[in-house]
Formats: sequence, structure tokens, C-alpha cells
Amino acid sequence: MKLRNFYLATLCVLSLNLMFTACSDDDDDAWKDGATVELNQKRAFILNEGSMGYNNSNLIYFDWSAPAPAANCIYTQQNGRQLGDTGNDIITFDGKMAVAVNGSNYVALLNGSAVELSRVSFANGVDGTAVQVRNLVYDDGALYVTTYGGMLLKVRVSGNTLTFKNEYVNIGANLEGICEEDDKLYCVVAGTYPNNDSRIAIVPENNFTTSAVTYADVMYNPDQILEVDDHIYVQGYGSAYDYPFGEYNAKTGKYTQIGNATAWGADDDREMLYIANSVTDWSTYLTSTSLSAYNVKTGVMNDSFFTNVPDAVGSTFVYSISVNPYNGDIFMATSDYVTDGTIYQFDSKGAYKASFTAGGLNPNKIVFLR
Repeated sequence: MKLRNFYLATLCVLSLNLMFTACSDDDDDAWKDGATVELNQKRAFILNEGSMGYNNSNLIYFDWSAPAPAANCIYTQQNGRQLGDTGNDIITFDGKMAVAVNGSNYVALLNGSAVELSRVSFANGVDGTAVQVRNLVYDDGALYVTTYGGMLLKVRVSGNTLTFKNEYVNIGANLEGICEEDDKLYCVVAGTYPNNDSRIAIVPENNFTTSAVTYADVMYNPDQILEVDDHIYVQGYGSAYDYPFGEYNAKTGKYTQIGNATAWGADDDREMLYIANSVTDWSTYLTSTSLSAYNVKTGVMNDSFFTNVPDAVGSTFVYSISVNPYNGDIFMATSDYVTDGTIYQFDSKGAYKASFTAGGLNPNKIVFLR
């Protein structure tokens, strides 16, 4: 979610005591190096944004194979310090994780136990321009980082080390979501309020220069972008703040609206988009949420995909949706901006399984390893 969203939350501290049992069938245990707390093989990590300016972002671990997951604030335990201010994105690659922390303005590389291996700070800006890191994508030995300073940054990954060699392209104000497809980077250009943008930028990886950047029109004030089975989908606020989403066709260069979504998540293996649309009546402050699933292959929207949905989901703001790539489980995270979020877990067929605390405010995203 954007930093300009109104954060009402105050500082809350999670205190949970857990005992972990090591169970690894993996001969390569390098992901355990440096860990104070030993984790189970099937690991999930929740990135909670916290409240802007309160330095209370955190990274929460749970065992995704457990029938009743329990959250534990793992980053602090493994590293002896706080994650920082406003964690904005987390991704996995090669058994590691990368996290972008917006207010503290750094990108960090973590091993599979959430031990920090390396970080690059952008607190001093880039070539005299102030930047704030936002979203990440990894491809072919590099992290590509969107920023509010209008630059798309390239951070090299070599083993356990991150290096920024002053490689960047200038794109436009307030860059948000990013994805990669067919050796091209697709980057959302949100623009500056009140004259927000309505474009995505396309950047060839083999010609990472400002002059090579091209643009395509999507919706007003775009926010996020996903690639699913070679299809590219864009979601944004829209001119009426009705949160449209649709498909950008890379071959034709055209965008087509499909529906409305305040949160979404992708299952590439099953060629599905899972969608939540939370609408708040500001005269009563009551929220109503509808859930659906969109089949990327057939183009069919299924409004009955999720079953036995707890009543609380229908009256709460769904803040994010994440999918476990190993078994297809769907995790919906809710937020009231004041108290710790709740995670609602569904199986790959949409049946409700369990709920548990997110262990922090404003759960942004969940990533999975094994």
C-alpha cells in the first residue's frame, strides 16, 4: 500500500514464546547459518509494515506445514535489532529473501532463516536525488528496485552480498509495483497527487538506459503489477478510487479492465488471480469485502470460489493476499490500521482452513520457503 494512505495505528509489541524443532531433508543447510533460532524446513515470513514513523515494521515467521500456525517475530531474534520503518516489499529467490524498507530507506538480503547478510542504504540519495525504495523484483543476478524518487535502481547480487554500482534509469514520479517478463521490466508510474500518472514503463534488461524506456497507458493512479503465466495484470486506485484492475497485453500494447480489486494475489501454477474488493462506507465507517477468483487461462471470474468464509472477512479490510507456491494455499491478511492484523488461510480450492495473528500492523505480504 502507498505511504500516502492514512496510517492510524500506534506502536504495538508482540511477545510470543515458541519452541522450534529442526526437521530438514535438505542436504544444504546454509540457510541456517548464523541463526539464533532454528526454524523448521517449511518456512513462511510475514512482512508487517507497521505504522509510518514508528519504526515498528517486523518480519514474522511461521511453519506453513503446521495445522495451527503461530507467529514469531523472527527478524529481531535473529539480528538483535528492529527491521525499521515501513517495510514495503519482500521477495524470495535462490533460497534467500530480499526486503525493501521504505522509511529507513534500505534494501537488505536475508538468508532463509531471516539472518541479514548484506544491505544497501539509499539514505543519502542517488546522484543528488532523494529516493525512497518501494518494490522489488529479482532476475539474472540483480534486484530491480522502484523508488519514489523516480529512479529504477539495479542492485547487483553476488553470493551473499548486495552492491549498488550507480546503475539506474529515470522513469517518472513515484514508482510503485514491478514485475519481469521476457527480459523486460514492467514498472508502475503512479505520479504525484493531484496530477497522478496513468502509465506503466517498460524497460529492457539488456538495455538498461533511460533512453530505452517506453510507456503504455493503463488506469489513472496505478499501484501494483503482477505477471501470471506470461500475462501481465495491473491494479490501481482509478480516478474514482474504485480500484480497477485489468490485463496489459504486451503484444498489442493495450490495457483492458477486468474488474475491481483492493488486494490480490497470484498462483502461477494454477493460472489464477485471487481477488478481494473491500469497500468502506465513510459515513458509517463500515467495510464490506467481496472475494473472487479469476482464471487467467479461461478469462472467467468465479465469485463463489471461496467457501466457508468467516464472517469477519466480509466486514474487514483485506490488506494483502499471498499464495504458497508449494501447495497453493491462499493467505488473506486483514488490517484495521490500529491492531495486529489477522491471517485467514484457505486451501488451493478456496476452502477456509484456519486463522491466526499476523503478529504486527498492516501485513503487507507473505513469502514461502522450503
